[in-house]
Amino acid sequence: MQGIFILVACILAICILLLPKLIQARVWVLRKVHLFRLADWHERNQFVIVKVGRIVLAVIILVLLLLTVAAV
Repeated sequence: MQGIFILVACILAICILLLPKLIQARVWVLRKVHLFRLADWHERNQFVIVKVGRIVLAVIILVLLLLTVAAV
């Protein structure tokens, strides 16, 4: 079980680094499906979305690592 927690935490850590690119990909997809207003909103608020997303992912990683230590 510990290995799974650590693996998921590592994957989420990589997602933290790739989050700006993921948001850009989301904008691209929204434009392809003709949701232009939503894509524009994402572009305008990209900095905030990335910051909040990184905080959320960091909290999830912290919880997973705490669960790993508690499982010992």
